Amino acid sequence: MRRAVHGHSPVTASFQHRIRVALAQELREEGGGRVAGTAASPERPPRRPLPWRLLALAPAVILALVALSEQTQVRSDSGAPRGPSIASITGAGVDQIIDDMLKLHAESADAPTSSVPFSQLEREVSLPVHAPPELELHGAHWVGAHSVAVGDQRLASLAYLVSGRHCTLFLYDAERVPLRRSHYLKARALDRQAVFAGTRRGYALAAVERRGLGYAIATDLDVREAVELAAAIR
Repeated sequence: MRRAVHGHSPVTASFQHRIRVALAQELREEGGGRVAGTAASPERPPRRPLPWRLLALAPAVILALVALSEQTQVRSDSGAPRGPSIASITGAGVDQIIDDMLKLHAESADAPTSSVPFSQLEREVSLPVHAPPELELHGAHWVGAHSVAVGDQRLASLAYLVSGRHCTLFLYDAERVPLRRSHYLKARALDRQAVFAGTRRGYALAAVERRGLGYAIATDLDVREAVELAAAIR
């Protein structure tokens, strides 16, 4: 049964409150460090740079907000959420999923390319499947597509060639496969997009979430190129 992807879930009020409190505390501490009794200039004072603690905090806040806003559920036509909550999936469990993805990627490099129609692939993985056009704009040549088993999940696997190098794009339900929890990946920001990327066993993997769908690129390219490809997906 084909699935529909719903829009972004709002960032929780409690999270917003914690961020506001943290920023307010930083500002109070910076203000307390000024010298008392200094006369105010009649002219408008020059703009002060942000405190370094705020600059250090800002990227983490931005990435956290983006990650939370992407935590949407893929629901069936009846409106029932698929699978267990991500709260039940540990970081070690997600690490194993990444190891499985990289193993599939490595094995597929030497295997004959097989492909099934996207309509069939959607029935097999119960998700909307498409080849992101942004990848072709970045020089990726689509080769084929099929479904693969990763743990108890079935994922769509799309094979690409980029500058003659092998790439595998995995499509999955981001709620049931939260790669952002992996110890192998670190949050990065590119073009104001949150990308979770890292290297493992000689391969690079970069993952993004878009409207409840997850896209993970496993590749023989370096991690910088993997991040650029993943961030381009919209």
